[in-house]
Amino acid sequence: MLSDLLDKRWPSFFQTPVVGDDAKDSDVVFIGVPFDSASSGFSGSKMAPSTLRKMSSAMKYRLHPTTGRPQGWFDCGRDEHILTDFSIGDLGDIKVPFYEGTRELYERISQTASKLSSWSALPVFLGGDHSITAPIVQGLNSRSFALVQFDAHLDLAVLVEAEGHHHGNVMQQVLAFQHIEQIYQIGVREIYPAKPVAPRTRRFPVLGLASPGGIDKLLAELPLTTEYYL
Repeated sequence: MLSDLLDKRWPSFFQTPVVGDDAKDSDVVFIGVPFDSASSGFSGSKMAPSTLRKMSSAMKYRLHPTTGRPQGWFDCGRDEHILTDFSIGDLGDIKVPFYEGTRELYERISQTASKLSSWSALPVFLGGDHSITAPIVQGLNSRSFALVQFDAHLDLAVLVEAEGHHHGNVMQQVLAFQHIEQIYQIGVREIYPAKPVAPRTRRFPVLGLASPGGIDKLLAELPLTTEYYL
């Protein structure tokens, strides 16, 4: 049961229904991961799920008063309604006991992702520091897919047992999973003492994306037949 892995939270994202195992046929479900102890820099990202819930409540998810179907929202930029008839729910936050080690937490994250992989609902995980990507991807191992990473950094630090799993080596962790076909690293800008060597990675520096045709080049390299994790 997901209730063993998650804590309910109010207000919910966009004031959507707070749901549980009954939401497997929804279109989208939100899951918060309030964890930042694997960050080697600043803390604070563990507060993101609760802050995003609070801020998103200004854009309330509404149901039609007579049909009961989701109304979606009107996008002024696109001059059209979006997400009409999309059923959306909030599953709550991954449980993060203060006395627990990261290994137990990552296992709980991976178990949650694994359970959700059999649902028709699209899971949206909101962290939390970068390290949570690895256990999520590990849990979604029922089929192969590519990963799209939007980041200024590669997060390809060498894995050192004494350092453990942290936000700076998370992509090295991900590359160890055989169901990951490719990692597309978009927006990188940092410098290294030597050229990073990593199999199954493709880098798109921010300056290249900003140049004429940069976005078109990126899109041309993303196969339409591949499934992606963002």
